[in-house]
Amino acid sequence: MVGLEDLTPGRREYLQWFHGRHSGAEREDLDRMIREAVHRRCSVPLEAIELLSPPLSTTGTGPIAVIRRRLIATYGSTCMTCPMRGERVDHDHRTGFVRGFLCNWCNGRVDHCLHVDGCAYARYLTAPPAAALKIRYPNRGRRPRPPALNADERRALRAEIAAQEESSG
Repeated sequence: MVGLEDLTPGRREYLQWFHGRHSGAEREDLDRMIREAVHRRCSVPLEAIELLSPPLSTTGTGPIAVIRRRLIATYGSTCMTCPMRGERVDHDHRTGFVRGFLCNWCNGRVDHCLHVDGCAYARYLTAPPAAALKIRYPNRGRRPRPPALNADERRALRAEIAAQEESSG
């Protein structure tokens, strides 16, 4: 049976961070979700769809435009997980490193993939194509996010807040 422990350490850590942050999933919940995900596949477009948006500009001077041009020059302008045109510079939100170049569809779904292997998103996340380039995604002036709390840290923080509320009122 496939579960959380079958993932590479980096992928396991990222999924725990991502799903813990977005849905509050505990380790046991995530392990169950992964075991259930084995029976269904992520929906990746199988053929290029005619897009209504204009061709992507590569003439900008900002940091994202520079990264986009480098990715296109190195890997081409196609999404790295499907045959559609790439439009988004994808990055690991935890480490800040650029993973690749994705279409809008895949960019919105890739982080939700729970598969160990057997789908385009799992292959992309396990071995990000642009990892070899070691490009950091620009922070755009935002403050860095603090690391996500694990389940024990969240419980301790809730207990501390409850104790402060009891003592103050």
